[in-house]
Amino acid sequence: MIRACRHDDVPAVAGLLSEIWRAEGPFAPVSVPLLHALVHTGACVRVAESDDGTLSGVVVAFAATGDPRVLYTHVLGVAPRARSESLGTALTREVLHWAHAAGFTAVEGTFDPLVSRNAHLYLSVLGAQATRYETDLYGEIDDAINGGQNTDRLLIRWDLDDTSQKSPTPDTPVRPIVGVSPDGEPTMLDVLDPAVAVAVPDDIERIRIESPQLARRWREVTRCALSRTSTRILAFDRERGYLVTRERSS
Repeated sequence: MIRACRHDDVPAVAGLLSEIWRAEGPFAPVSVPLLHALVHTGACVRVAESDDGTLSGVVVAFAATGDPRVLYTHVLGVAPRARSESLGTALTREVLHWAHAAGFTAVEGTFDPLVSRNAHLYLSVLGAQATRYETDLYGEIDDAINGGQNTDRLLIRWDLDDTSQKSPTPDTPVRPIVGVSPDGEPTMLDVLDPAVAVAVPDDIERIRIESPQLARRWREVTRCALSRTSTRILAFDRERGYLVTRERSS
């Protein structure tokens, strides 16, 4: 069941977020006092509650000060034990529904472009549009998920009045711009086609634990491929990665 977070839920919510990210202190996703403030002021804080009363997921969103018509999703987390229950999808849809009912015109958020399961969820399943690549948005975060590495993010957006939006998957075959060696090392390929595919690893979180240097190399390569202002991300494909178009330099 997904419901509004109450003040008496706040310690458990903060604990769940720390459990998911395995981070405390300055690197905790949301502090207890801030959660109380967000609940008190009517922000969109929703929790997923299991049948036994334990919390297994949470999402925190609030109005963007730059544009009060936009709801910004700051954090969404699902306990590892509940990853198979599609709670990420349900929590995101809850935010979209809440935002529309509250009169917002759009919902924005970010995710790590190296985390392929989130790219699939947001771009392929839920139809978000990737609007901008942000380099090292939060600085280095020393938690289990980010691994003390750079925190590049993709900014995504749902325009709530556009009921037709759906991330397309181009039918035309595209060539990869990222090559992967047998040992998993990524390299940029010399491909000049205007439409290309940008591969990402299946499990970057495992790579960050087992080979931090390899994870950093993946960040360097995908940043080079996706962060240029001439690049437009059209969709995400589980087999090929990001499907993008690139404007030719004049």
